[in-house]
This record gives sequence, C-alpha cells and structure tokens, in this order.
Amino acid sequence: MSSCCLMNNPNSMTGKTGGEYHADIGPEWHANSPLAMVDQYWTNLKMYKAIMLDVGHQDGLIGGHRDMATSLIPLGVKRVYETYEGDHTNRVRERFETKMLPFFSQNLDSPAR
Repeated sequence: MSSCCLMNNPNSMTGKTGGEYHADIGPEWHANSPLAMVDQYWTNLKMYKAIMLDVGHQDGLIGGHRDMATSLIPLGVKRVYETYEGDHTNRVRERFETKMLPFFSQNLDSPAR
C-alpha cells in the first residue's frame, strides 16, 4: 500500500494538510517512506547493480533523498546521487531522457538471446 493512501489528503505528501501537521498521519507516512525501509530490505538492495537518486534543489524532498543516498553507502552498492536546478516535477522529461534511460541502459542486465 502506498503511504499516500494512508493520508486524509492525497495532495499532501508529508503528513501535513493545509500547512498543519497531523500526528495521526505523519507516523504512517514516515514508516512507509523508502528511507525507513532501507533497514528492512537491505539484503534485497544489496542485489542491485546500481541505484540512482536525483532531486531538484527546490524539491521539498531533497533532505530525504540526501539521507537515502547516505544510507545506501554501507550496502556497497554503486549509487548515483544527483541534484539539479528545479523542483519535483519541472524537469521530469529531460531527466528521463538524459539521465534515467542512459542509467538503465548501463546498469540493467538483459538475458542473452
């Protein structure tokens, strides 16, 4: 279940609605965040050849992305962490074309034919 499904306001991604913190939503959101799941799924994460995270300088999630990138270091998995000028959505197409697809092309294995 996605953590946004646990919140009263699906437009709020932080446990806040209308700028107010809701104690009944915040803990569920944080418990289901990718960062909180690193300890739970570290054995699976270690099987990845590489992991890439990117985030805009104006994205409210920048702190969490930075923490996530740091939490992956002890796993020994190649990781790429990039920041860019922008917010959460304004560079999606550009980032897909210039970063994500080349990253997948270099790091996803395909079975031999």
